[in-house]
Amino acid sequence: MPLVSPDPDKIEDWTQISLEQNLQVIAAKHQLETARQEIKIQKAGHIPTLDLVANRGFDSTGGRFGGTEVDSTAIGLSLNVPIYEGGLVNSKTREVRHLYDQALERLEQQHRAAQRETREAFLGVISGISQVKALDQTVISGESALEATVAGFEVGTRTAVDVVAAERAVLQIKRDYARSRYDYILNSLRLKKAAGTLSPDDLQLINGWLE
Repeated sequence: MPLVSPDPDKIEDWTQISLEQNLQVIAAKHQLETARQEIKIQKAGHIPTLDLVANRGFDSTGGRFGGTEVDSTAIGLSLNVPIYEGGLVNSKTREVRHLYDQALERLEQQHRAAQRETREAFLGVISGISQVKALDQTVISGESALEATVAGFEVGTRTAVDVVAAERAVLQIKRDYARSRYDYILNSLRLKKAAGTLSPDDLQLINGWLE
């Protein structure tokens, strides 16, 4: 499993990417824009409207003395001037303004969350690389110590208890080493998720490492 540093290698660049591409941030931006448009719609309740109206009719009647047919067409304009709606328009406008304020606050929260998640994941990847390398060397040292203890046991200078203790120490080191590798993988995924760049190709790559 390769230990790859984040690219770009600056935490500020990743933070900026997350503010632009994080999916939660994008969703919050759409909610804010929807609320902004709703305000315009509700405020338009005070605006006069002018409609083009047209109708066409045909009527035919018959009787003993003959019949009549009437074919009529009418085209006109209908002007609607709202004078007073009982405060309904103002009330709805205030309501959607509150919704807009909530959407604005939600967007700010998502901004902060994206920045926090990105920074934590970025630092987790950087520290994870160092930890994996350090524990890799620790595993080598632990196995060497175990071999020395086993050799000492064979010549009678070490006891079976010493061998068991050395084996336990090596197992603990390998457990910590494996955990550090998994943490590195998870932080790599979290970083791309926070930045909104996580793709199926990333998952397939990491799945190959795990196999």
